[in-house]
Amino acid sequence: MFGAGLYICAYFLLLFGLIKGQGFIYPLMNLLAAVSVLISLTTHFNLASLIIQASFVTNSLFGMTRVYFLTRAVRFTAAERFYPSSPTGFPTTVKCSPSGSSNSPATRFTSASVTALTLSLRVAI
Repeated sequence: MFGAGLYICAYFLLLFGLIKGQGFIYPLMNLLAAVSVLISLTTHFNLASLIIQASFVTNSLFGMTRVYFLTRAVRFTAAERFYPSSPTGFPTTVKCSPSGSSNSPATRFTSASVTALTLSLRVAI
């Protein structure tokens, strides 16, 4: 009885936008509901229900694993994700010396910033 109520509660919360389907809580609620129904199957066995609950347990574990890895992934800024002028997609670093001498401190430019500067100069001309 508890498992069925938990299924209904999880679905209700999902429909009304109180929890997210891509979050951790929804698969966790489904996992707890499935385990509760599996425990109740020890007294009144039903093969079809066993198969359904086992699939809910499996799906919930996969979903929670996916959420775990997605929340701990490296996050990149928009500039780090896309470099239009680099054929590999990774930044190329160009060192320029403002005064032309080798003793002056070098300024670092990525190929994307050099391309943006070139494009802005073309538009200005």
